[in-house]
Amino acid sequence: MDRTHGSAEDISKELYVGCSLVDITRTGVLAPYKSDVSTFVDSAKQIVNDESAWTRSRSQQTNWETIIQVISIRTQPMSIRTPKLHPNVDLDAHQFGSLFTGLHNVWIFSFGVEHRSIFANKAGYFGSLFDDMHNIPVVTDLLETIEINIPVFNTLDESLRNLYIYKLD
Repeated sequence: MDRTHGSAEDISKELYVGCSLVDITRTGVLAPYKSDVSTFVDSAKQIVNDESAWTRSRSQQTNWETIIQVISIRTQPMSIRTPKLHPNVDLDAHQFGSLFTGLHNVWIFSFGVEHRSIFANKAGYFGSLFDDMHNIPVVTDLLETIEINIPVFNTLDESLRNLYIYKLD
């Protein structure tokens, strides 16, 4: 289990799971391309041997960082489990937008928060978080298997939702 924040001793009052059709792979690539760096393997076990591979790896990391930053607007996420790619997932078993069907790549992550109902508003249990995340720009054309016409996290549109979060019971 990879963690980017928190420790095994964290006591989260609520645990959440997030599912994304946007590639949010945590790669650990934190800097722009450097031509003087030799071939390496990133945290996602991808070979980075040229500018194109570096840019892809950095873009994946950027999308993950965006998720954490938006969550952090309202609370400090704890006990974070970094995204895992699940290939060929039947989207009928998920809460993505109705236009997304068939078998596709899905990235699943989890995190905890200390305060109950921290994201609740009149729109629902995750209303504030979904409002915060909706239309946040992302980098696409990475390892996604869906077509994303507008490169943003979509959390509110019932037909185009590409990211959702639910509470673990």
